[in-house]
Amino acid sequence: MQRTMKSLACKPHAEVPADLVSAIDYFGDPQFCQQLVASLRWADSTPVCPLCGCNQSYYCSTRRVWKCKDCAKQFSVKLGTIFEDSHLTLQQWLPALWMMAKGTRGLSSRKLALLLGTTHRTIWFMQHRIRLTMRTDSFKRTAPAKRSEAA
Repeated sequence: MQRTMKSLACKPHAEVPADLVSAIDYFGDPQFCQQLVASLRWADSTPVCPLCGCNQSYYCSTRRVWKCKDCAKQFSVKLGTIFEDSHLTLQQWLPALWMMAKGTRGLSSRKLALLLGTTHRTIWFMQHRIRLTMRTDSFKRTAPAKRSEAA
């Protein structure tokens, strides 16, 4: 059975998290996290194989991966991103990414590790990957930066 990605509906804007605890709840559903990353990665809702570039694939729901019809390789939304080669789930990555993109200060990596259920070393690894990505041109802000009116 061939499945294509439908229009991915995200949670309403009113539910966007205001703090880290609500962000952990917001990104708590694995299906929602996968759909969110997929909608950001493939804007036209058509998964593209990062290995061969083919845009014909089908979804394997039991493993949450797509299988390319051209090269017959499996790929997920994590392949080719900062999430690749990480045993961490998107439910752990996205709150940490949200926190760093929001610019929240005053939260130690040890506290974040406790909240996400990982080790301090794992959070340190995540933060370094996120910081490196934010320094590159490939990182795009979805919300406009707030600017001071005083000039």
